[in-house]
Amino acid sequence: MIRTYLWPRFLYTLTMGNPLANTARTIDRMIRQAVKRILHLPMTTTLSDDFFYIPKAEGGLGLASLADTSDFCILKLLKKMECSTDAPVQAAACLWHNQKMKSRLMRRLLVPTLTNVEISAAKRRISEEPKVRFLATYQGAGGFQNFAERCSNEWITGERMTGRSFSASIKARTNLVPTRLQTFRGRADLGDQRVCCRRCGHMSGAPESIAHISQTCAFTQGLIMRRHDAVANKLAALAERSGYECLKEPTLRYDGQTFKPDLVISSDDTSWIIDVAIPYEGREPLARRHQEKCWKYRPLCGVVKELTKTSKCGTGAIVIGARGAWCGQNDTTLKDVGLTLTPAEKSI
Repeated sequence: MIRTYLWPRFLYTLTMGNPLANTARTIDRMIRQAVKRILHLPMTTTLSDDFFYIPKAEGGLGLASLADTSDFCILKLLKKMECSTDAPVQAAACLWHNQKMKSRLMRRLLVPTLTNVEISAAKRRISEEPKVRFLATYQGAGGFQNFAERCSNEWITGERMTGRSFSASIKARTNLVPTRLQTFRGRADLGDQRVCCRRCGHMSGAPESIAHISQTCAFTQGLIMRRHDAVANKLAALAERSGYECLKEPTLRYDGQTFKPDLVISSDDTSWIIDVAIPYEGREPLARRHQEKCWKYRPLCGVVKELTKTSKCGTGAIVIGARGAWCGQNDTTLKDVGLTLTPAEKSI
């Protein structure tokens, strides 16, 4: 509603009217506060303003800054007036206050010459600035770059998403879940008892964070295993529908060690070892985890070829972040194996 109805009305008024200085920035701030209340985001903890202006396809809320957009609209309007064939319109464009406004906007937006090419380049540069600034904050640092894939964010706005779950997903994406580590951020060290996990902290001494809860907490291991098995089972069902024979978690021995990859699938003369991983999105890119999985099971190709009576064997992995990020290398694995997933199926 804000993006479809309210925002265009404000933009028209700011472009065609004569608002006071900083009016657009004041309206931007009021819109951000309203969105926080609607989504039940914490008002006391500062959510980075830049998160609101990151495109939805890249994990943000997809709002547009009225201050920046109105500046570009006014600049383009002045350019059209200067290029008009109507003499009175050209005369109006040459008035002192219009020339002064044009010069001020060109300096503010770093537009060297008033051409469509330079204006478009400035718009692209300014649209990238919120993401760069957000990644430099603690809310965006360590993992937000993993949400660049479109299917990593489509599930947030899907038909099955409820308002409560949407709010929770935004908090998880921006590290605003009220864990003990977040609540005492800046006021306690990692070894402080106040930040220890309320479930297993007395045994493990681990701080209570989203990464700990979703990956290593002893009290959530059941849910962690169910999450992993759900992905592996969907992948196995897809392979069987595509004509593959599927072995789930076979015990394979090699060089005195025992391995249990999630899936071994075979069809005709080719077999594949596929493992599923759901790590927490941190500073390390998901593509590295994908590569590690492929390398880990590569020595088992000979064992699998003997087991499945095939002459060719490859390794692959499906890596999905705990907060929904889709690793781009997953598409390479699916393509090599011959499996097809629609964007909607990836987001589910």
